[in-house]
Amino acid sequence: MLRNNNFKYPDNDDTQPRLSDYTSDEAENKLRFERTYSGLPFRLLAGAGLQYAHYTNQTYRKRFIDGNASELRYASDLDLFGYQIFAQASDTYFDEKLSLSIGVSSIGNNFNRNMQNPIGQLSPRISASYKLDNRWTVNANIGRYAMRPAYTTLGYKNGDGEYVNRNEMLKHILSDQAIAGMEYLPSGKMRFSLESFYKHYRHYPLSVSEGVSIASKGTDYGQIGDEEIVSTGKGRAYGGEFSGKLIDWNRLNTTVTYTFFRSEFTDKNGTYRPSGWDTRHMVNVISSYRLPKNWHLAMRWRMVGGAPYSPIDSDLSTNKEAWAITRQVYIDYNKFNSLRLRRSHQLDVRIDKEFYFDKWVLNVYTDIQNVYNFQSQNPPIYTNKDANGEVMDDPADPEQKQLLRQIESYSGTILPTIGIIVKI
Repeated sequence: MLRNNNFKYPDNDDTQPRLSDYTSDEAENKLRFERTYSGLPFRLLAGAGLQYAHYTNQTYRKRFIDGNASELRYASDLDLFGYQIFAQASDTYFDEKLSLSIGVSSIGNNFNRNMQNPIGQLSPRISASYKLDNRWTVNANIGRYAMRPAYTTLGYKNGDGEYVNRNEMLKHILSDQAIAGMEYLPSGKMRFSLESFYKHYRHYPLSVSEGVSIASKGTDYGQIGDEEIVSTGKGRAYGGEFSGKLIDWNRLNTTVTYTFFRSEFTDKNGTYRPSGWDTRHMVNVISSYRLPKNWHLAMRWRMVGGAPYSPIDSDLSTNKEAWAITRQVYIDYNKFNSLRLRRSHQLDVRIDKEFYFDKWVLNVYTDIQNVYNFQSQNPPIYTNKDANGEVMDDPADPEQKQLLRQIESYSGTILPTIGIIVKI
């Protein structure tokens, strides 16, 4: 069983009434059967599964909707029965140069009619790998994958105590994926690979109140998916990755990886907007070197492009009544993820020394993270208080409005560690 608990007090003062109080329990019981048929001209794996899930949710939170403060309080008790069926056939051909796999699966549950019907979640897939010669190999796969929406979405109730998502507007999330790549082995100590991918999402949960995909919403306030949802969102992710490896060359091991990608989801108008993890560029360099007398030196350098973030809704955030609900600013969802942070990077190093004894090994190491103390940019922080801790009233409307102060935010510190490992 998985329990989630979240609550919030005004200004973290537990002597005041809570702004929100959320407790949920998820319990799952699964039965799975599968069988492998090896006497056929190919290898066949087939099976099925059943699942019973019990979900409970106790929710209370204050909210500000359409210019008015209100309270939401509900209790959910949801029983969900689900199933899965799957089959996969695989074999090798042409003196084992070609490896081929074909499969199909489907899932379903009794939440609504859309989710009961296995046809809607039918997920075929095929993958192939062909060895051109001893150095070159090409790979490709294409397929569909289905996923049930989160329990928080299934168990959400509105102010009237109704399961508002238990209608035919909620469906399983479908992802169609295609991946193709190649690998080149010029020698036993070198390996290069290049891969491209494209993923398309359908029926992704879209927030009715905010008009954006819940795939990009954060957890700064509330639970993701604990709201009215429609399965009309779309998404896409595409890009490529290059990887090079040097394996035990003169006691040196190195891996270099560069990934370029885009990740976007539609809003209520069907416009694609960057997801929260659309950093676009990632570089990883990992290297280790074996020094004489059982010394080891290792390093890792990584660079990540700037993540998107959203500007604030100034009119709503400066409203004192709205601020009192969350004690933080409100996002401008009409400009969702339209801003972008600067890229960040970090270098970590580690030195190990091993001492060998008759029946055990002693490893002493020093690890330093963020060696050059890079400061990563974070989204700005906003407060309604001045440097003296006093609330800043708006002189034009001091009863209902306030001023906000923006504080630049950065993170990053040098983190040294000394450790001992005993191997027996």
